[in-house]
Amino acid sequence: MAIRLLLVALLALPLAGCGIETTSQITLPAGVHGNLVVLDDTNFDQYVTSGEGVVMVDFWATWCGPCIEMGSIVEQLADEYAGRAVVCKLDVDRATSVARQHRISGIPAFVFFRDGVEVERVIGSQPKHEMTATLDRLLAGSQPK
Repeated sequence: MAIRLLLVALLALPLAGCGIETTSQITLPAGVHGNLVVLDDTNFDQYVTSGEGVVMVDFWATWCGPCIEMGSIVEQLADEYAGRAVVCKLDVDRATSVARQHRISGIPAFVFFRDGVEVERVIGSQPKHEMTATLDRLLAGSQPK
């Protein structure tokens, strides 16, 4: 009985309080998860190239350390810009067609679209204030740097 309780307790431990960002380390199915849109080859056009307004796409992979680190910032941006911009994640290993079409050769890659057209691209980890500055500038209608 004591061993069974210990096993149950141990199974509950790995995700609780260990500093691991669980939603950034797993690949969620395509669709909307809270304010974050998870893209794949089948819904990219629906949310990005056919849409209006500002869209940020985080091209990432589960094996990419910097991508995982940026995951919590991307999730925060999705919440903070809800209703003003669409924030998306696309796993390049699960959506190879879209990644190839958009010439993604390094990740994390953050591609910004306005009214379905790519207007800016940033490769590599970025501080949150840089990401918000880019989104704010695009929302204000300013041209990319």
